[in-house]
Amino acid sequence: MNKGAVHTLVCLPPAGASSAYFRGWQAAAGERLRIMTPELPGRQGRFSEPPLHSISAMAEEVRAALAVLPSEAAFSLFGHSMGALVAYEVTRLLEGAGGRRPRALLVSAHRPPGWPRRPQPRFRRPADVARYFASVNGRPAPPELIELMLPTIRADLEACANYTHRHQRPLKTPITVYGAMGDMGVPAIMLGGWRSVTAGGFRQRLFPGDHGYLARHAGAVIDDIVACGEDNRGEQTCSTT
Repeated sequence: MNKGAVHTLVCLPPAGASSAYFRGWQAAAGERLRIMTPELPGRQGRFSEPPLHSISAMAEEVRAALAVLPSEAAFSLFGHSMGALVAYEVTRLLEGAGGRRPRALLVSAHRPPGWPRRPQPRFRRPADVARYFASVNGRPAPPELIELMLPTIRADLEACANYTHRHQRPLKTPITVYGAMGDMGVPAIMLGGWRSVTAGGFRQRLFPGDHGYLARHAGAVIDDIVACGEDNRGEQTCSTT
């Protein structure tokens, strides 16, 4: 990323997940990046707080959390699935304020803003929630965790279902989009649509797997973020098989 000061990668998780989703990322990044995982209400140390029911409210929370970064600190935003929408809205807030903005917006496994969404799942049984967690996170969740997190999961899905993209001028921040070649919910052909929401440059990188590909390819994604961080303005498409 930036030679000298350590670049901060602000990571935002998918629906129903917490900062624990990125456990192990700092070890994988080593000294190349500083991993920052703002915690949203309704999870981990903020479990006693009611979860938020809109993407815009989540974005405001994350923007406030960024205040801990020194004013001169370089940072990028990374979001997976729901986290991609939150990261996009945070970037819009920062650009709209006219102050500092992220070096890059890095989005994973989500349709471009404004594109038609798939119907949100309805959970009638704990097994339905378990299957959802497995598909999104790439790993099953313990039944006791599912029961504990159900209000937050439902709030997150409500936030995604009610999200409305307000068409404004394209971002200045360059975008890199990550996805999986076997993701049936977010087909690779859709990911290119993120190009239309930025004037700052666009890259795309595809990995094997499905919507939960990140659980298996986190190290490769981190390597790519570091390797391509010096040239986020480049107009290129990365792919791997």
